[in-house]
Amino acid sequence: MNRYLKIVVAMCLMIFTFISTLQPLAVQAATKLADGEYSIGFQVIKDTSDEISKMNDYVISPATLKVKDGKQKVSFTLKNSEWITKFTTEKAGQFVDVNVLGEDKEKNTRVVEFDVVDVANLLNGKVKVDIDAMDYHHVFDVRIKFDSSSITLIKAEKPNEKEDPANKPDPNEKPDPSQKPDQKPDSDQQPNSNTINDGNYSIPFKVLKDKTDEESRMKDKLISPAVLKVENGKKKATVTLTDNASIKNFQTEKDGSFVDAKVISENKEKNTRVVEFEVDNLSKKLNTKVFIEVASQNYKQTHELQLQFNQEKLESIKDEEKQPEVEKPTIETIKDGDYSIPFKVLKDKTDEESRMKENVISPAVLKVENGKKKAVVTLKDNASIKNFQTEKDGSFVDAKVVSEDKEKNTRVVEFEVDNLSKKLNTKVFIEVASRNYKQTHELQLQFNQEKLEPIKNEEKQPDGDKKPEVEKPEVEKPNVETIKDGEYSINFKALKDQSEEISMMNTYTKSPGVLKVKDGKKYVSFTLTNSAWITKFEFEKNGSFVDASVLSEDKKADTRVVEVAVDDLSKKLNAKVKVDIDSMNYHHFYDIQFAFDKGSIKPLDNQGGNDNQGGNDNQGGNDNQGGNDNQGGNDNQG
Repeated sequence: MNRYLKIVVAMCLMIFTFISTLQPLAVQAATKLADGEYSIGFQVIKDTSDEISKMNDYVISPATLKVKDGKQKVSFTLKNSEWITKFTTEKAGQFVDVNVLGEDKEKNTRVVEFDVVDVANLLNGKVKVDIDAMDYHHVFDVRIKFDSSSITLIKAEKPNEKEDPANKPDPNEKPDPSQKPDQKPDSDQQPNSNTINDGNYSIPFKVLKDKTDEESRMKDKLISPAVLKVENGKKKATVTLTDNASIKNFQTEKDGSFVDAKVISENKEKNTRVVEFEVDNLSKKLNTKVFIEVASQNYKQTHELQLQFNQEKLESIKDEEKQPEVEKPTIETIKDGDYSIPFKVLKDKTDEESRMKENVISPAVLKVENGKKKAVVTLKDNASIKNFQTEKDGSFVDAKVVSEDKEKNTRVVEFEVDNLSKKLNTKVFIEVASRNYKQTHELQLQFNQEKLEPIKNEEKQPDGDKKPEVEKPEVEKPNVETIKDGEYSINFKALKDQSEEISMMNTYTKSPGVLKVKDGKKYVSFTLTNSAWITKFEFEKNGSFVDASVLSEDKKADTRVVEVAVDDLSKKLNAKVKVDIDSMNYHHFYDIQFAFDKGSIKPLDNQGGNDNQGGNDNQGGNDNQGGNDNQGGNDNQG
């Protein structure tokens, strides 16, 4: 009996050992995938446990898994892209930046890609989150856990026809001596066989991923067709690059080495650059390297590409079409005098408006004397703007300070403008000590010459925060002590408790507010931005803190209008605000004070309510820090 039992136990052990050896093989088989494109689910977990990381809220699963020659690459979409300033994954024992495949600033997302040795294993990563408006800066050590069981084929890789054994010649087959070789050599096998007459031609081309026939996303940064110049049989291609600011280097292969393309011209206003390089053989793909750097995204990447020229569509062009020319500056003839001129504040080398537009007042005053042009501009948030510079003869120089109004927190500056038709490079240094925020913003001012208008002598220079405009009859300001029943606009600021320093809560309010007076009692209502974060808002009344009344709420815009009772507008109003952002584990109470500007009180033309809570004078910062519920799917990863 004992012997029989031993035999049974031994057999069970053998079976168990055999099954256990099959399990890792099954996992290995799951990750040995044929070349192609797949969908794969994943989670972002904490560094030292299987607990879900906060970073999981900022990614969209499933991801896209690409397999090529047995190598795996994974790409997925990051939400709240603006906050994620750095994202690295581990490769060969080191953390390297992920590649950025695409970005959608409107949706605040970007698609990233990185190498994966085996999706069956955990992948270590590091993510840096920076939210300046909240003084929140944190690096997350995370791990990416892929779900191998969720892998689904999206697109299979087509087999390479060139490797078909049927196409290979028989090594034992002898050539037929009676058969004469073709008179015309194959251009694909004969470099330098192109016989093109000297002249200038238009030639389309494709931008391909390295050693593939698949078009690269870099095609959007090169303009096709190119101009082909042929002189004494030597061929040179002239190509226009878009996104001049990001393309730091453009190289093509020459005699086995990569050499910089010659820069023919640059147009900083259009953000383009024209380059020229030699092409030995138009029938062969030309190996190319493009180095891209986007400092604002901490993105640096060399893209290896191939340019494929289409000889069949080679066309002779006229002399005047030979080369893309740099646009000649318009010669301006503006008579001496003073003018009003609107302008835009743009992000550096883009046509996108910068948030810094909230800190300057348009239109400016343009002074022209002996043909020399100077712009006079009013800056808001004088306390935070430590320096304002514009470019002059290739260097940045400080703008001249014409006047300051500390009470209104404004400053008037003056600077030279050589050419109104060109964007003016500008640097603004902002410092907000309360938020530990220091940043130099590189901008461009774009003046609108079409709306240039002469102004009267008394309107020459902006006074404080007033815009130069057609003179209007002065409206008598109401006496704050004997103010009549009605509705008025009133400016205000949110200050740190018991100080004159601007509070962070100032960025979450819209000034001016609406002052309502009824039976001698005063109420002020205004809009709160990022409403979802502000979970409690109280103000002091008769020595106690009470909840502010909510007049309306717009969940789509993430705002709400609140109202507080104010006994004395000449005194600061004590308030308490609670901010809760669960996704960032951020929970904070602010003790603040509201200071009302009695001198800004003006009767409202529309007494019918509080639908429009006024401008956004207090925003100075990162206005759009709210949630990003509509992040979109991951459909277009390719």
